[in-house]
Amino acid sequence: MSAAAGDFVTPGNSISIPEGASLGTGVHETGTGVVATVSGTVVDSSGTISIETTQVETNIPMVGDDVIAEVTKLMPKVAMVRLLHIEKDGG
Repeated sequence: MSAAAGDFVTPGNSISIPEGASLGTGVHETGTGVVATVSGTVVDSSGTISIETTQVETNIPMVGDDVIAEVTKLMPKVAMVRLLHIEKDGG
């Protein structure tokens, strides 16, 4: 049984794609059909089928962000740190 718009899916679940629809994020076409690559709800947005996840995005530091870190290891040219907090540029 294939999932349709509004259904909750997990990676590997088969998804039915309407005729003429395109694939969005979280779905992948295989030799046997279209499957989910992430857990979430199947969404049809203007003919694009994608998976809307409920996962919280990973907070990745970018240039200009302020960070608080603990130095865990020192080497001659590198310091290994454990990030404790990331404050996005501009607060």
